[in-house]
Amino acid sequence: MAATAALLGAITLAAPVPAQAAETAAPRPGPACPASSTDIDPLTPEQKLQWRGRSVKLRACLVGGDGRQEDLLVLEAQAEGQPLVRTQLPARQELEGTLDGMRFDDVRFVLSDGDKNGLTVALRLSTRNRGAIIDDSFVYLWLYQFDGQQLRRVFDMAADQISAPRGCDGACDLPSRSQAVLLIQPGAGHHGLRDLRQRQKTWTVGPGGKPVGGAPRWNDQLYVFDGVKYQAKN
Repeated sequence: MAATAALLGAITLAAPVPAQAAETAAPRPGPACPASSTDIDPLTPEQKLQWRGRSVKLRACLVGGDGRQEDLLVLEAQAEGQPLVRTQLPARQELEGTLDGMRFDDVRFVLSDGDKNGLTVALRLSTRNRGAIIDDSFVYLWLYQFDGQQLRRVFDMAADQISAPRGCDGACDLPSRSQAVLLIQPGAGHHGLRDLRQRQKTWTVGPGGKPVGGAPRWNDQLYVFDGVKYQAKN
């Protein structure tokens, strides 16, 4: 898994402003995601949520480059007609391979006790790293926590990874695969966010897609929040 860094920015939802004042508001930071479209684009996902009695719309996109080799991943939030506010980070430094798709996870992760204490946003990113001798694909899971003032990434992991050799004239090693699932632990956790348990298994893919040597075993790793980001606990 490529090394990931802490989120390089923060999102703040502004307080409601009168309609006549909106035109004189400070310029929004750029770049921004393109306007919504009826077309389904795997690189511009949207999600609508209810939080603290308000309708919140989230959008993610890539901007700043050519084709699908863009430089910046942008995450935006909008609350009931308020101006969009956004954060951005260099996508190439965060991911291994070319980004093929993004989507907000359908699973509603709840890291704190009730929506009044925070809203968790889960983003899944799919990448492909194809070269002369490798053909790897990844699915990353990033968790963002929004407390009404900031939206910051607090956890990331490779949820699915497939590594297959290529270009070896029939003498290739067998492909390997790794999968991970994320479980929220009961209890209060640390620094206001519940603990996380990552369960991961890795195996060699044999004929017919079956694991070589039988079903692989799960390995568990506990993560606790240190006030900024989740850290592995020994």
